[in-house]
Amino acid sequence: MSVVRSPVARVVVFDGLVVALAGLVVVFGTRQAAPWTGGTRALDLWAYALMAAAVVALAGRRVWPLATLAVTIALSVVYLAVGYPVGAAAGRP
Repeated sequence: MSVVRSPVARVVVFDGLVVALAGLVVVFGTRQAAPWTGGTRALDLWAYALMAAAVVALAGRRVWPLATLAVTIALSVVYLAVGYPVGAAAGRP
């Protein structure tokens, strides 16, 4: 028996959990991997803001998939162009 009965509510709850999990992986993974992945700048408030904005954009993936992809890529490019460490995307421990 499910706590969330409405199909629409299930999708919203599932998408919220996906965004929350992605946020945890991005923030904590980048924080842990940053010392090994280089970058000319240390992680600061702007780095975390860019990571958070890219993750929050994932919430719109069902309604606006191409816009979500464009926003996520644009924020990631800005993050890397500024010189922040690659982080979790490098695939290193």
